[in-house]
Amino acid sequence: MSEKVEWFESWFNSHYQLLYPHRDDKQAAQQVDFVLKAVDYLNPQKILDVACGEGRHLLALREKSEKEGNHVNIWGMDLSKTLLKKANQQGVPVMRADMRALPFKKESFDLMTCFFSSFGYFATEEEDIKSLGCLASLLKREGVLFLDLVNKNPLIKKLVPMDKKNVGGFTVTQTRKVEGDRVLKKIVMEKEGESETYEEKLRLYSLDKIKRIGEELSLEWMATFGDEKGAEYHEGNSLRMSLLFRKKT
Repeated sequence: MSEKVEWFESWFNSHYQLLYPHRDDKQAAQQVDFVLKAVDYLNPQKILDVACGEGRHLLALREKSEKEGNHVNIWGMDLSKTLLKKANQQGVPVMRADMRALPFKKESFDLMTCFFSSFGYFATEEEDIKSLGCLASLLKREGVLFLDLVNKNPLIKKLVPMDKKNVGGFTVTQTRKVEGDRVLKKIVMEKEGESETYEEKLRLYSLDKIKRIGEELSLEWMATFGDEKGAEYHEGNSLRMSLLFRKKT
C-alpha cells in the first residue's frame, strides 16, 4: 500500500509559481531589510532560511550582507524539488529536507527565518510543535527565530469563499473555508479540457497561543510585527503576525 502524499509535497510546483507571481524580489528585500534591522544587535554570522522556496529571501540576505561588507554563512532548506531547482539556478546554497527533521547540528545558527506562512502545514498541532521544536534546537543560545505567520482574525473575517480567474492560460477556481483551527483552500486549474486539483491547509494560531508554545520550547517572545515592512502589530486588522523569538540561555 502506497504512503499517502501530504498536500504540501505535491502543491509547491510550477503551478504554484504561476499562481503567486506577486511574491517578488522587491517584497523579499523589504522583508529581509526590516528583519535584519530588528536583530541588528545580534550581528548574525550564520543564518538558515527555513522553507526557502525559490530563494528570494536568501538572495536578499546575501545581497544585504555583501553590501555591508559582512561575510555571513547563509543556507536555505525546502522540501520542494521544483522550488529548490530555481534556487540552485540562482546560486544560493540550499538543501532538501523536512522541517520536522532538519539535518544540521544543534545550536548551529545565530538567526533562523521562516517567511510567508510556512509554519502550520501539518495534519496535527503536535507535528507543528515538533517542527518548531526542531527549529529551536538549531538556534544558538541567544539566537533569534523570525516566524512569519498570517494574522488569524482578519484572515477569517475577510475570507473569500470562492473566486475564479485566468492565469497563464489556466482557469483557476479557488474555494476556501475554515474548519476547526485550519483554513482550507482547494485549487482547481483547468486548461484545454484537463484539470489539476491541489490543496492548501494552514493551521491558524493566535498570538497568545504561539507565544505559549514558544515558551515551552525555550523560545522567549521578543516582538510582533503587522506587515512585511515591520509595521506595528494590531490583532484586529494587521495582515501579518510576524514574530521574533530568542533562544533562552
